[in-house]
Formats: sequence, structure tokens, C-alpha cells
Amino acid sequence: MIEVTVSIRAKCPLTEEALTRAVHVAAGYEKKIKRAVEIQIIGDKAITELNRRYRGLDRPTDVLSFAWGEDSAFPSKSLGQIYLSYPQIVRQAPRFKMTPTQELY
Repeated sequence: MIEVTVSIRAKCPLTEEALTRAVHVAAGYEKKIKRAVEIQIIGDKAITELNRRYRGLDRPTDVLSFAWGEDSAFPSKSLGQIYLSYPQIVRQAPRFKMTPTQELY
């Protein structure tokens, strides 16, 4: 079973428990996943900084993910980290005719 750590650092109506359940449901489609993942809900400023640092794009994005162990000679217990910008998700949800919660999931 996947181990999930959730950190909510921006205004978001979902709880850590709800997000953890969502990850468990998604991971259920891949039975071989046995490692850990970290989910962070952050704001525009934090995601823009990450986007600038790692992708060279000076703007917010909805999601950034960083895998651990793909290019490493040392195996890791962590699959990686997923950063979600809730403000960006709220802005783009109407474009996809979804609620912000649906777009986040």
C-alpha cells in the first residue's frame, strides 16, 4: 500500500484526509505501488518559484511533480512529491467545465 503525506499550505476546502483517500484510490489502479508520496497544496507564489527554478517558467502552474529515484543509483522509498496550486486550479476549473474540487482530483 502507498504511504501518503499531505501538507496544506494554502487556502483549500479539502482536508488532508480527503486528499489522502484520493491518492489511495488512484494508487489502487496500480497494485505494484508500495512506496511513499508527498502531496503539497500551495499558493501561486510558491508554485511560481518552483516553476521558475525547475522549468524556467516565471508563472504559476496547476501541478508540478518530482520523482525520486528515477536517475539515482540509490533506491528510494519515496515515489516523489506532487505540488498543487489551489488558486491556479480554481482559475482553470471553469475552462474544463469542472468544479475546483473535481479539477484538483
